[in-house]
Amino acid sequence: MPDEPPKFEPFEPGLEPEADLRKDAEEPPETLPELPEKILPKIPIASSHINNVQYDNDEGVMFVEFKNGSRYRYSNVDPTVYTAFMHSPSKGNYLHKVMRQVCPCEKMEP
Repeated sequence: MPDEPPKFEPFEPGLEPEADLRKDAEEPPETLPELPEKILPKIPIASSHINNVQYDNDEGVMFVEFKNGSRYRYSNVDPTVYTAFMHSPSKGNYLHKVMRQVCPCEKMEP
């Protein structure tokens, strides 16, 4: 014999359903939080001065972290400039002689 569907009691006017008394229910926030910044992978660099770089192709921005802990943001970094930097035998030299001449940079707060 197949299972019979459950029988439901008819709703009686005047009877209110029980209130939801869960303590884990939280009020929704009044405003939505801002989306986090894009997370860029850190690319380790074999260099005596540079620790790692991060590159955002969409924005044309490259972040450079030096061994001393300072960080710089380079703007208007064309993909060909970034590729040439990554393939250069001396990344510190390329950064100093080429990128600083063509890409605006600013020191970032720690």
